[in-house]
Amino acid sequence: MKTLKILKAHKVESAASKDQNRPAICSPFIRDGRLVATDGKILASIPIENLEPEAQAELEGKKLPIEALKAARKVGGAREENSHLNVTEDNRCEVAGGASFPLPELLPEAPFLGAILPARKHPDEEDAFAVTLDVALIARLSEALGDNNVTFIFTKGDAMKMVTMLPESRNGSFGLIMPRRTN
Repeated sequence: MKTLKILKAHKVESAASKDQNRPAICSPFIRDGRLVATDGKILASIPIENLEPEAQAELEGKKLPIEALKAARKVGGAREENSHLNVTEDNRCEVAGGASFPLPELLPEAPFLGAILPARKHPDEEDAFAVTLDVALIARLSEALGDNNVTFIFTKGDAMKMVTMLPESRNGSFGLIMPRRTN
């Protein structure tokens, strides 16, 4: 049995595809010691804490049932910071309290990320910078502009200038968002 420890704050399944015609990405899966979910438009990758290299190799590519992730978050209430899931030899995912869920089928296989992920940049690199934005403000501003699809325009070399947000419909409207300091 292999134990997975994941922060309860992470709801990685929110990024999984709901399209049953794309079964390879309907469940979160394990890649490189991380729990990953994607719908083809967004991708969430969260660390699995304290995963031993041997366990990581055995679990690579396995999919986890969304119901198990939700059940694990409920165990221990708010006083517990982490969810604990046990993956058994007979391909089940067990949660404290006795709940047990079958692992989703391996085929079709979960995608390999190396081919699709850009190299992660660190904000200190010469051609990169970090901007922290409040997603609730982005949602409010998007609604105010009347378009769910928006383009962000950043000013080169200055991460602390206002960010311009343009609706995809380019109907003459625009929005501005103040960035937040990250340090």
